[in-house]
Amino acid sequence: MSHSENTSGLTRQPRGLLLRLGQTNPPLAFTVGAMALSLLAFGPLLVVDGRTLDGLPLWIKPIKFAVSIAIYSASLIWILSYLPDRPRLVRRVSWIVAFAFLIEVIAIFGQAARGVQSHFNHETVFDAAVFQVMGIAIGVLFVAHLFVCVAVLRRKDLDVTLASGLRLGLIVCAVGMAVGWLMVVPTPEQMAILEAGQVPARAGAHSVGLPDGGPGLGWLGWSTLGGDYRVAHFFGMHALQVLPLVAWSVSRSRRFGRALVRIVGVYYLGLTLLLIWQAMVGESIVDPGLARLLVFAALTLTSLAALVLVAFRSRMAGAPAPQEPGSIGLQKT
Repeated sequence: MSHSENTSGLTRQPRGLLLRLGQTNPPLAFTVGAMALSLLAFGPLLVVDGRTLDGLPLWIKPIKFAVSIAIYSASLIWILSYLPDRPRLVRRVSWIVAFAFLIEVIAIFGQAARGVQSHFNHETVFDAAVFQVMGIAIGVLFVAHLFVCVAVLRRKDLDVTLASGLRLGLIVCAVGMAVGWLMVVPTPEQMAILEAGQVPARAGAHSVGLPDGGPGLGWLGWSTLGGDYRVAHFFGMHALQVLPLVAWSVSRSRRFGRALVRIVGVYYLGLTLLLIWQAMVGESIVDPGLARLLVFAALTLTSLAALVLVAFRSRMAGAPAPQEPGSIGLQKT
């Protein structure tokens, strides 16, 4: 049995895949398991610990990161299974990602227990050092992700539809991850403090045009009054799950599948870039401006037109060839 047949069989049998996670990729499987166990602890803490931070329950952030890390790690296990000829790369990337996430969660969980922010925090030397270490860890993780992108792009023996989903998912996810670097840029107010020779309590922010911690969307916390980079960050990173799943669901359609995945992938990338633009100009996700609405409408209509055209061509290509006039019902006499 070929590798592609084996992995496709696993994707059709989720229970078999879960049972083999620990054997195929121990570091990332451990990461998934550790995050799942941490959620069992954070759930009760969310109930019994009434402290808040920036207007949200204190343990919401650790919970969100635990879920995100578990989903990313599980997705990466599946994607790395398509690189059987690169065992050294798979092993190194897996350990790097696992250690980077370990550093990240220790910092986030530890700062939450202290009741202080983990991100952008420069209130003390210790807080600043914690944030700097987190930044280094995430930078290393981002480079590891790019190595996986290049390795999957170079694969030539994958199913063309699935390959499109994997490649586009990795690329758009990288764009979503890169949004994090925009968050660490000091705001104008923070820059003024730095120029005055002082150290601001925070360096960087999620929000644009107003301080972090204002009214937000539920437990997500995305600002409802101004721009928020977390929207594009979240949306872009989850392309790593959405686009490969779209590709897997239509992989049986040879004519239509690859084109559909590419159209959806470009549309997803366009939406991610649109969300970045919206955050940069200080617009809330719930109150987009006319320019962003027009771009969204144009992007959506263009993508739908492309899908209709591809579906029409696929149907025409699969239609039986027309018979010549008079050929039906002719019998040899």
